[in-house]
Amino acid sequence: MQKSLANAVTLNASRSVPLPGRADLAYLAAVGERVRTVRARRGMSRKILSRDSGVSERYLASLEAGRGNVSILLLKQIAQAMNVAVEELTRSTPEVPTELALIEQWLARLSPGEARRALRWLRREFGIAAPARMQRIALIGARGAACRGKSCRATRACRSVILRRSRPGGGTYRFCSSSRSRRR
Repeated sequence: MQKSLANAVTLNASRSVPLPGRADLAYLAAVGERVRTVRARRGMSRKILSRDSGVSERYLASLEAGRGNVSILLLKQIAQAMNVAVEELTRSTPEVPTELALIEQWLARLSPGEARRALRWLRREFGIAAPARMQRIALIGARGAACRGKSCRATRACRSVILRRSRPGGGTYRFCSSSRSRRR
């Protein structure tokens, strides 16, 4: 056994291909587990997956057991046969909930314009944090006769909402929320 391992190391050293480490073996086992889980969730037998993907049952068994070092092209065939993205089988993070995976697949099919609309809706509906500048407000204290009426630049440039009726010492607080001139 030691001699064959030494020969493998020598062979691999001459080709500059390192032997898989523990992390690599754990990753292969995780990929195999994901393939088995997705196949079972879809109600596919190994025989059906083999037929649909063009990959032998024996190789699928080896892959699912964590012993098969599958190529990207074979993994792509397997993923297509199960109607999932290759990323779902290869991700190194924990499995995503089914609902989130379905949402991800749905969003991937949207055009760029539809994706922007969906993002706006998600932000509005679920309060996803907007950029910092969208969180800011400007309070402009307008005082004196020059800033009352239509000549005041602050009241002309934006919609004004009186937050308090008056400030101590006179004047009002106004909230500038858009470029339309509209008074309340």
